[in-house]
Amino acid sequence: MSLIEGDGPDDSRYRWLPEVVLPDTDGLLVCAEPVWDGQAGRPKMEADFWPVAAGVLLEAAFGAAGRPGVMAVVVHRGSRDLVASRLAMVVGLRLAVRSARRGLVLCGGPLNGLDATFQGRRPVAHEVLVWESGDVWVPRRVWEVMAPDRYEQWVSRRQILGLDRRP
Repeated sequence: MSLIEGDGPDDSRYRWLPEVVLPDTDGLLVCAEPVWDGQAGRPKMEADFWPVAAGVLLEAAFGAAGRPGVMAVVVHRGSRDLVASRLAMVVGLRLAVRSARRGLVLCGGPLNGLDATFQGRRPVAHEVLVWESGDVWVPRRVWEVMAPDRYEQWVSRRQILGLDRRP
């Protein structure tokens, strides 16, 4: 189990990578909007795995992301690093909560072989620090593939915050 960097010492939301069992095959991890679990006294997250052929992963991901009640979709590459998909799931949930956006499409590993720029989409890297065994923070990269309107909003927000300036 790994720990991702939180928003402060008291922020325990989305810190531990979920113990999601993923098959060694390509597909999508479709994360639904959380529902309130009255017995547990906390939100309950449900995710389904949909097997999808490697050649249509991103098209299927954007199709799934547009469905009502979908919070985030993670592109899972079965023969790759299984932890990467778990990390992308956590990052996707945090991004969805912070941005109040739904239907985000993420990939925990490299985008090699995926057409991430089809129909004006833009891949954006999110750097995450992960606490690995051995007591060390390790930087990992999670890719969000943004539709053109999401990308424009993201760029506009960065400009307002002054994050687009280059030295």
